[in-house]
Amino acid sequence: VFPDPPPAVWTTYEADVDPYANSGYAYLGRDLVFTVYANDSNCWDTPEISMGSMPPGVSMTQQVSTWHPRSFSVTSATGEVTTTTRQCAVQQRRVTWKIPHTYGGYVGTHCFVATDQCGDEQCSAVADTAEVCVELRVAKCQYAVGPEQSIAEVAAIFGTDWIQVWNLNELLSPDYVLFRHQVLRVGRLYAVTAGDTLLRLADRFGTSAESIAFLNYEVGEVENSNITVGQQLCLIANSCFGHIQ
Repeated sequence: VFPDPPPAVWTTYEADVDPYANSGYAYLGRDLVFTVYANDSNCWDTPEISMGSMPPGVSMTQQVSTWHPRSFSVTSATGEVTTTTRQCAVQQRRVTWKIPHTYGGYVGTHCFVATDQCGDEQCSAVADTAEVCVELRVAKCQYAVGPEQSIAEVAAIFGTDWIQVWNLNELLSPDYVLFRHQVLRVGRLYAVTAGDTLLRLADRFGTSAESIAFLNYEVGEVENSNITVGQQLCLIANSCFGHIQ
């Protein structure tokens, strides 16, 4: 009986999280898509890929196999070396995260597990696991344009108007044609100072606590109204209703 080697598992997350600008961030409006792979040095083994706790909107495709030849050498008691070639499988599952619009600023570590199934009659029949984790990071105050989206359509998602979005971005004309995956700023980042509360910020910048919660995951989704000095919040200000301080 020989020990069954554990599987190997890896992902394309770092390469696929932002293939357009390599920022290291995912963006609201753009599905995050990457692949999880697993294989085993025991070619009779077929690791199963699964995922742990994930944020809402994450799904995985059915597992598929791709086959690759691998050479093995065995040395006999007399020193004779015999080399054979065997077809070995690499397992893969495609991960897609349809990021909720309320997840701006989200950061979370999530893991995928490969579990082997001893397929060789000579192995120990003990299942082994391997784990790989990725840190999902969503840019705050930014949105990646979808197919044929207009400035007005993007603005409507965040409860503002096209003039605000136009002013926040280096667009030469309000009639500027947006292109898919173009990243737009949809608000401004504000560093919380002493004495700030959500209601005071909403009053000062002519917005609402509900809008601030929608734009900031750690406020809205976590339902935490306790903001701290230095915390970066995304705000959409309205000069018509804001108060001078």
